[in-house]
Amino acid sequence: LKSRLEVNVSKEEKTSSGKLVLQVMNEAASSVSLDISYLTQSASWTPFYELRAESTSAPIDMMYKAKVSQNSGIDWKKVKLTLSSGMPNQSSYAPELNTWFLSQAHPFASTTKEGRPNANFIQTLQGQTPGLEVTTDKMVVRESRTTTKSMSNHTTINENIMNISFDIDLPYDILSNGKQHSVSLKEIKLPATYRHYSVPKLEQEAFLLAELNDYSKYNLLKGEANIIFEGMYIGKTYINPSQTEDTLKLSMGRDKKISIKREKVAEKSGSKFLSSYKEQTFTYDIIIRNNKKEAAVLTVKDQYPVSTDKEIETELLQSDGAKVDKESGELTWELKLKPGETKKLRLGYRVKHPKNSIIANL
Repeated sequence: LKSRLEVNVSKEEKTSSGKLVLQVMNEAASSVSLDISYLTQSASWTPFYELRAESTSAPIDMMYKAKVSQNSGIDWKKVKLTLSSGMPNQSSYAPELNTWFLSQAHPFASTTKEGRPNANFIQTLQGQTPGLEVTTDKMVVRESRTTTKSMSNHTTINENIMNISFDIDLPYDILSNGKQHSVSLKEIKLPATYRHYSVPKLEQEAFLLAELNDYSKYNLLKGEANIIFEGMYIGKTYINPSQTEDTLKLSMGRDKKISIKREKVAEKSGSKFLSSYKEQTFTYDIIIRNNKKEAAVLTVKDQYPVSTDKEIETELLQSDGAKVDKESGELTWELKLKPGETKKLRLGYRVKHPKNSIIANL
């Protein structure tokens, strides 16, 4: 038996060895066929995508893929995979709220005086918060996430009430070495609307966004995606279909053909003292030029400060037609730029505060 379990290194790739042990009972000796199924935590898969677009007037060609790995100790040879978005060992208990009591007593504090996690706090999280993994030595609390996968022309998609599964009709070899194996599943054409987006205060560049409507019908799962635009590799983005918005926005990278500059207007900015107060004025110009041969739709965002301190007053002086959210101080411009067109936006605001106070983040 030991010789049968040994791996011949000279003939095949060495993997970790493993075995299944079964106890079979039968009234009489006979030759039978057995179908064996088992659960292992040493196998996993994650979805990933490849996004290709030739222009802003063409749909996105999405290659839906999966990365499959396993370290169960048994090589999978010529297997037909079924990839499911469900997690068999995840808690199925629905959470319940207990009465929330406030107290100054410390036995139930989340940490001890030395900064270590309190044992009672750990037990409460583990016992009453399904789907959370708690590491007691570092007090790391994170949500357990289900892993998911992709689809192909040889793939059948089954939409169940609780999850989605993908039955792949092509056989694969998945060795027990923990290495990721790429499984191509399905190519999808995604009709997309393109627009540019920029926040010059943070980065003076324009980002190309592809907006997808009715994206739920494509059974997309959370995963990383490679972007190839106009035949060139642009970089990576992340697809998150779990959002609550009606439109899924995919970042297709930076568009160097749209120039953006944000600069302070010195003659319109400055400080002055009024009795016991100091008044500061800030003015910025945002200059945008479309160097492309086609028109571009661009969303530009900026902001002015808001105050929750009654001694600090802020006032928006100029917004050049921006949509203003007074609660957050966010300004949004929706622009349509012709080829070769340049536009200038001006933002101005005033801050008034006691002259002896220092506003650290102004």
